[in-house]
Amino acid sequence: MATILQADLTDEPLDPARFEAGFTAPEAGCQLVFIGRVRNHDQGRGVDAITYSAHPDAARELQQIADEAGTVPGLQEIAVLHRVGHLSVGEVAILVGVSAAHRQVAFSTVSWLVDAVKNRVPIWKKQVFSEGDAAWSNLDADFQPQSRYAAHSAIPGFGDSGQERVTSAKVLVVGAGGLGSPIIAYLAAAGIGLSAAGGTLGIADGDTVSLSNLGRQVIHPFNRQGEPKTASAAATVRALNPEVNVSEEPPLDPQNAAAIIAQYDLVVDATDTFASKYLISDTCAKLARPLVWGSAVGANFEVSVFSPEVGTCLRTLYPTPPPPASTPDSTTAGILGPVCGQAGSLMATEVLKLVSGWGEPLIGRLVIGNARMGKWNVVDYSARAAAPQNSNCYETLSGKTGELKGEQS
Repeated sequence: MATILQADLTDEPLDPARFEAGFTAPEAGCQLVFIGRVRNHDQGRGVDAITYSAHPDAARELQQIADEAGTVPGLQEIAVLHRVGHLSVGEVAILVGVSAAHRQVAFSTVSWLVDAVKNRVPIWKKQVFSEGDAAWSNLDADFQPQSRYAAHSAIPGFGDSGQERVTSAKVLVVGAGGLGSPIIAYLAAAGIGLSAAGGTLGIADGDTVSLSNLGRQVIHPFNRQGEPKTASAAATVRALNPEVNVSEEPPLDPQNAAAIIAQYDLVVDATDTFASKYLISDTCAKLARPLVWGSAVGANFEVSVFSPEVGTCLRTLYPTPPPPASTPDSTTAGILGPVCGQAGSLMATEVLKLVSGWGEPLIGRLVIGNARMGKWNVVDYSARAAAPQNSNCYETLSGKTGELKGEQS
């Protein structure tokens, strides 16, 4: 593991000589420093100066990039500094340096670091042109809410007010795997939990990224194997939409579930174990939090929405967990990657409907999808709910299971 000498933002002028002097590893046979300066032109126009502005999460993403690079074999030291504020032509904007045992490692790592900083760190630049006008790069089209979310606002009945509720929502996604990947990505892109609006997009998971999962867990890049899924997913969220306030939560257990869920307006269950699913559902029922629920295995998936207002929860559908090893999982039955995408996209849609107040959520209805046959069925189980609360949900919290009430679907 390489030593991270520094990975930070600064509003002070960058000194390449001082930066280079910081590399002292005696094992290194090669030291390489990249110096990026403000140039006097861009796309045929003269440039007099640049102002760099960083998102609050930019420094954290910069550190994450350095940590990822630090796992490269043969690398000894890493340092990355990016300037923010007003810079004149010729001033240094970024310094990236490494020391390594061999030059090939140094060249490839520096190249990767420069590209990663450019593509992932939310730093925007305002160019002052020689003609006297100025313009932000990568901001007008990509980061201003009025343009980024215009397609949502244009939907009849959704509008600006619906999008405002989306951006201020506090949503917890439990599970950052196959189901969680498309959910998290679409919610982040939609503007769930913007920092400026006081919202939060929470991600809870206790697993790490592994190669066998990457066929369906599309939020995790290949180079993040071994990392906690929460950290990997959060990094992707920040790259997709740096305005989102993303919070990495610990894995839920009976001791912490209530305290964590209580911080959010709505919960999404993208887990893959019955123990987790019943814990999440029971806790949401107790705290009166709506729950978007889903599961997927093989070529099949199920999605529904449980609402405290009408008294539905997971036990409305399935009163008790099945016996251990009585049902297939992805290890034994496999799972088709796009099936997770279908279910996850539907679940993300339900989240947006709930937080915006638009449309008719799947409350009291269960979508059953069969990708192999290309069929979706909707089962209405609303007769099982007993407004204002369903005793199946609430009695279970006190240790009582009871019989399933209502008609079979």
